Amino acid sequence: VMLNDPFVASQAELWAENLLRQPHQSTRERIRSMFLRAWGRTPHEQELALWSHAVVAFADDSPTPNLLLNRHAWTQVAHAMFNTKELIYYR
Repeated sequence: VMLNDPFVASQAELWAENLLRQPHQSTRERIRSMFLRAWGRTPHEQELALWSHAVVAFADDSPTPNLLLNRHAWTQVAHAMFNTKELIYYR
């Protein structure tokens, strides 16, 4: 449901739009901001590297070369974050 639900997809798009309006200086800074928003914590170095790689991978199909302005990549990252165990399940 979380992968294909139109509501979840639209929320990922909305989150990406909000991210694009914020003056982040780097991909890593934006990912840190997303972690704080989603999980209330900063990412570990390994997580930061993994999610930074994901941004690059998601941007491959898009004509926007600047990662910080790549709406498609950030929408996909937001959608992926919505589908992580850490976001879905409360400990």
